[in-house]
Amino acid sequence: MNARARRGVIAATLAAWLAFPAPAPGQTGAPQPVPVTAQGLKAAERLFDVPAYRQLATRQLYRALASLPEDRYTSSVEALKDPEVIRILRGVIARSMAQTYSLAELEFLARMLSTDEGRSIAAKDDLLQDMLTRELIAAALTNPELARLLGQP
Repeated sequence: MNARARRGVIAATLAAWLAFPAPAPGQTGAPQPVPVTAQGLKAAERLFDVPAYRQLATRQLYRALASLPEDRYTSSVEALKDPEVIRILRGVIARSMAQTYSLAELEFLARMLSTDEGRSIAAKDDLLQDMLTRELIAAALTNPELARLLGQP
C-alpha cells in the first residue's frame, strides 16, 4: 500500500472513530443509526457549505488527532494536506452524519449554524473546551471523591 493510500485509510478510520464515539460508561438505550437516504446524505454533504460547521468539524478532527501517539499525529496531520484524504474524510463524515441524524435534524443544524448565534457558538468552541478543562481540574482539586473517580491519586 503506497503512502497516499495509507494516509487515506488512516484518515477514513479516524473519521469513523470520530463519528461514532464509544457510549459513556453505564449508558443504556443509546440511539441507533438511522437508514441513510439520498436526501439525508445530500443534507449531510451540504453541511460542509456552512463555514461554522466546517470550523467545528475541523476542530474535532484536530482534537482527535492530538490524542494519537506523536508519530501517528504527525503523519495524520501531514495526510490532511492531501485533497484525496480530505475528499474521503468528507464522505465518511457525511455518511456518518446521515446515519446519526434525521433529515429534519440535519437541515435544522445547517439553519442553526448559518445564523449569527450559530456562528458565535462555533467560534466559542475552543473557549468552551478551555473552560471545561479548567473547571474540571478545579473541581477535582477541591473534591477528593471526584479526583479519585477521575483516576487521580
